[in-house]
Amino acid sequence: MNYKIFFLSTIMFIIILFSGCSSNVSVGLNVMPDGSVVQSYSVNFDKQELSQLYSDEEIDTIYEVTKTYINDYLKTTLLSVKEFAFENGYNEISWALNPPVKCELSESKDTLQIKGNIIFIDVNFYRSYNKYLSGDEGTDTETTSNTTIEGLFYDKIIFMESTNPVANSDTLNSVYTQIQQRLSIKGIDFTFDVNDATVYYDYAVPYSDAQVNRIKSNADKEYLTSETNVNNGDSYIMKHFVWKYNSDGDNTITLYGYKINSVAWYLTALIMVVIFGLILLVIYFTKKKLNKVKIDNGTNKNDDVNNEIKIN
Repeated sequence: MNYKIFFLSTIMFIIILFSGCSSNVSVGLNVMPDGSVVQSYSVNFDKQELSQLYSDEEIDTIYEVTKTYINDYLKTTLLSVKEFAFENGYNEISWALNPPVKCELSESKDTLQIKGNIIFIDVNFYRSYNKYLSGDEGTDTETTSNTTIEGLFYDKIIFMESTNPVANSDTLNSVYTQIQQRLSIKGIDFTFDVNDATVYYDYAVPYSDAQVNRIKSNADKEYLTSETNVNNGDSYIMKHFVWKYNSDGDNTITLYGYKINSVAWYLTALIMVVIFGLILLVIYFTKKKLNKVKIDNGTNKNDDVNNEIKIN
């Protein structure tokens, strides 16, 4: 299975930089068991810490501005996907009956949590749409085959290796400025340092695939979630790999696995058996030779004794 899925820098709009507090932003990409792809954008505000800087009314304003920002992006994405779909065989009827993308916004004002999802019907449509946005009509910049680093006993297979999608300083600064301007219009002074953002990239695949491919990673943390298919009620488990954006360090994200070279192990085992057998043979013949020497020495002694008896 190929895990090299495009993730456009243009969707980094949601990096709402409430740094300096426990509020955080998580950008996610889930490759679902049914072949769909879900882009998710989550914002979790820490009201206790924000209350040290803002009034309750200002916190409500920050929350509403954030929700509006996310919702605006969902609407813009839906229009963009519709334009692409109509250029590639869809019409009003087919779009209405089976749209290739769905956008969902969920929130919990009590806990100050907001989440936006963009659900693509399948990975191929997702890739095509990304290529359409990037203007690349040629070969996909992400290869369709995994990279293999050959070794003697194991081959290392690189499923995905790229820069953390949220680690784009130009995009971070651009979004920071937009949010700052929106809040400024509302009379809120937003002056956090962009380099102190608490931002995560959460990439998830079906746990069964992770097991089959024995996926390892350099993620900062990993966890499992139990999900339910809303269409048929089937349950499944997703394996999540999470990387934290590091403003001053390496933001490379990697998923990899190992493939055993059975021939090399077989030949090595055969050689070891032969060597072990030779060692046993050497021990056997050495021991046999020593026993013979002992017997010969014992015989010689008996002959000497007999000779002495005869002389006497």
